[in-house]
Amino acid sequence: MILVAAALYALTMAILLILWTREVNRSSGEALPITISITHEILMRQSSAGVYGKFGRGEHWFLRRALYWDEHCLDTTYFGYEALKAIDRIRSAIRPNSGPEYRGELLEISKSQLIAFVHAHFDESLGGFRSSSKTRHASLYGTYCALSLLKATEGRRRFEPLHLSALSEYIGTHRAAMTKDFVLSCLNPGQGFCDSRYHLDEPTLADTDIAILLLRDLDVEEPVAPPLVGIIKSFLLRCPNGKLGFRNTKSESEPLSCATHFGLRSLSRSQQLQSALSCQERSDIRDFILSCRNDDGGFAARPGGASSVAYTYMSLVDLLKYLQAGSPESSREICQVNRVLDHVMNSREGSGGYVLEISTPHPPDVHATRAAMEILRHCLEVDRGAVLARTLGLEKTLQFIRDHRNEETGSFRGF
Repeated sequence: MILVAAALYALTMAILLILWTREVNRSSGEALPITISITHEILMRQSSAGVYGKFGRGEHWFLRRALYWDEHCLDTTYFGYEALKAIDRIRSAIRPNSGPEYRGELLEISKSQLIAFVHAHFDESLGGFRSSSKTRHASLYGTYCALSLLKATEGRRRFEPLHLSALSEYIGTHRAAMTKDFVLSCLNPGQGFCDSRYHLDEPTLADTDIAILLLRDLDVEEPVAPPLVGIIKSFLLRCPNGKLGFRNTKSESEPLSCATHFGLRSLSRSQQLQSALSCQERSDIRDFILSCRNDDGGFAARPGGASSVAYTYMSLVDLLKYLQAGSPESSREICQVNRVLDHVMNSREGSGGYVLEISTPHPPDVHATRAAMEILRHCLEVDRGAVLARTLGLEKTLQFIRDHRNEETGSFRGF
């Protein structure tokens, strides 16, 4: 046991020394803080593994970030505004003459406040944005949330390209160029993207998907060129029973519904989904997603896993949008809207917020609440009557979201 611990310590020190030497060669003044930053990241990941280890890295890939969701950060702020937007769209669908609540929320806090909050998370040494003050350097996900919030301040849709020129107006030409360089530096050639340029973890499909969205924002031509399509497809894994899905990392031995969502979304951005996947492959992927549905109406990350509003939301989008369930009748049959609504309603707490999983002691948070609102929005499009027959409690949920907002900065905390 002692020998194993000593070997791991020696390996960690060797990696830090290599990275330190590389940074000294690039910029002699940055060596010490960057080494400290890497060490901090390793400790954070070890800590999160101890708290959330039972979920596994691939299944709940976002739970590492939950360690700092008790404060106001970029991803929780992104979730907060996406939740408001989803509530606004549900209201508009139910009452077409209702006002734009989401735009009203933005006007209340002033665009300049939100832009200033985003600016405060820029990483001056690496480019890109940190998700939280507790993270020492930029990440792909933090950068994605930052750009999404900047789009929100001018009413752009989430997947509508921002363009480098518009980003330059927000954060300056030099910072915009640094952000573009940072995203490109996270590419592990032939393997996919890592969350940071240090490549501490192996490339993941989640990070590759986010990078593709960022590259479109940053005016990188053909971000999903044929080589990247091949990389995305390399995450596909066929189950022994013939079903097909995507895994989040190539070292994983089973596909996951969340990773399958990232893979389908990435290919759809390239407008090559029809040619990248055969009809049989799409059918096998649909069968895998449906195998992740539980008796409670929700979807899990894997067959037999615990249902989650997050995975239920992703699975619905896959079935209705990327795999195109077909006519409204077939969509209702495949998605089984009433069963899905049962799961969503059971995930709601008395506060109006939603929990990630009913079976775990997580408190309600803005991430799960946003996912629940997106589920309701999609269910409205498939079976309006089934949704209107439920007591949605939108006003209480809206208040739950507002209670998590800082009026001065326009930011949101997660819990």
